[in-house]
Amino acid sequence: MPVATSGKRFGGVRRDPQNLRQPYTQGMRGVTTSTEDDAAAPRGGRRPIPVVAAVLSLAAPGAGQWYAGARRRGIWILIGWTVAAAPVVAVGIAVGGSPGVLRDLVGPLLDSPDLAILLVAAQAAVAGLQAWAASDAWLIARRDRRGDPALWRRLIVAGTVVAMAALLVVPHRWVAERTLAVHELLTFDFSVHRSAVVGGDGIPPTSLEATTTTSEPRVEVPMTTTSSSSTTTFAPPEPGSITTTTTMPIPSTTSTIPPFVGVWYTVALLGADSGPGRWGVRTDSIIVASFEQTSGRAALFSVPRNWQRAPLPEGHPAADSECNCYRRDILNALYQFGLVNPDLFPDAANPGAASLLPSLELILGIPIDDYALIDLQGFERAIDVLGGIEIYVPVSVHDDGHVYPNGDVDDLDIWRGWQWMSGRRALAYARARHETSDYHRMDRQRCVLKAVADQLDPITVVNSLPDLVNILTDSLVTGIPVDEWPDIIDRLDLVDTGAVVAVSFTPSAPELTGTGETYTGNVELVRETVRTALERPLDEALSTIGVETLDGVCS
Repeated sequence: MPVATSGKRFGGVRRDPQNLRQPYTQGMRGVTTSTEDDAAAPRGGRRPIPVVAAVLSLAAPGAGQWYAGARRRGIWILIGWTVAAAPVVAVGIAVGGSPGVLRDLVGPLLDSPDLAILLVAAQAAVAGLQAWAASDAWLIARRDRRGDPALWRRLIVAGTVVAMAALLVVPHRWVAERTLAVHELLTFDFSVHRSAVVGGDGIPPTSLEATTTTSEPRVEVPMTTTSSSSTTTFAPPEPGSITTTTTMPIPSTTSTIPPFVGVWYTVALLGADSGPGRWGVRTDSIIVASFEQTSGRAALFSVPRNWQRAPLPEGHPAADSECNCYRRDILNALYQFGLVNPDLFPDAANPGAASLLPSLELILGIPIDDYALIDLQGFERAIDVLGGIEIYVPVSVHDDGHVYPNGDVDDLDIWRGWQWMSGRRALAYARARHETSDYHRMDRQRCVLKAVADQLDPITVVNSLPDLVNILTDSLVTGIPVDEWPDIIDRLDLVDTGAVVAVSFTPSAPELTGTGETYTGNVELVRETVRTALERPLDEALSTIGVETLDGVCS
């Protein structure tokens, strides 16, 4: 019998002349002519759908090849993909889990930030592997099909290709943006005050210009704290030393100031006010936070922005020869003094901080390890990026004609109870001072910080990372090296807000005397109050000072 030629039917099956000598398997919808193991037909003999094969390999390279019948090929591709994807899965689990685990995973980037660039390059290679695997699976599933598909099939295929491209590009772009944001964060120099950090209308008249040529940025002369019965001497540490510890000597039995016990880390948190009609950088929010590094104990000290005649150590460029105090302006202008006179602080990365921190150390009687200053408009933007905050308002706030940082003027009414606040409203709540006192204003500032800290979570931070990094590079100045930020986050995790002593030094407190908006504080009583807050047991400190914990203040 003659052999069937092309176009003829043989046993109900159309045969290709080149494959006459190969065995064939008749299925429900067609035949498979390959005898190779990695091209075996799927079970049941059904033809694989190319679109399904491509989507499977896009999600997990190798899965589409297995589905299309190339099982051996699919296994090897899937094994390679699993090995490559394991670190990504581990990072994803860490992001949803403990921040400490996430810190350990990004630890190599802290030591070598340029690894982030290599990760982006590796990610591009992975994206290429996905694209190749998807197209390869498509071709394998398509190889035995004949003729052009119908129009509706072609439209489905086109739509599927577009969707697959989106599925491939979107996640890789999301990861690449955050990886590059981490690189920018780790390589940015936050220690230098930049003119873009705070706006305003320039610097004020020559009241801030120094009349001395002294050029010591941070006075090395030991500070001396004198009370009626004891003298305690210590040298303030340089900013940027997060591992600095403070151990005060045990005084004699005649001392009225108790000794320090434990190891404390202290940082000055500064909020810089800016906007139309305002000059330079005014540190209108000054909160000094001390954390005991071995427990959840902490204390927050709010220092008045309008402290007059703030003490300065010997040799400070702004010190008056008669009283060694800042007599020309109030405390919130001392940071700007350093910025206006950088030549007087030649060794300081940030002359503003070099000018202000020695005065805060003398006021409180403790060394300040470091500082962080943020433009309050940047703080507003950060709250918006994080989705706003929920905060309990213990006392209603009304501020007619409240002036916002951008110059807008509007009446502010915030009622008692739980409130959801945008960044604009939260900042207004923290800054309002009409029809209220500086005492309540300081409390509100601490409570806003507490609300932000309470509602931060790793997933939100990672998702908002590019925007947050842009805000930080625009608005933040700090002497704390970026590679030490994870250690600080770990310490903050230990803090129990129910064990945080919150102290505001205001005219209503015995530590301060004076009238009106400008006053001079009793430095000795301030220092003794600080020592009581840091040294005494929590309950004793609260009762002695007559204050509440941070939880109590904000509820």
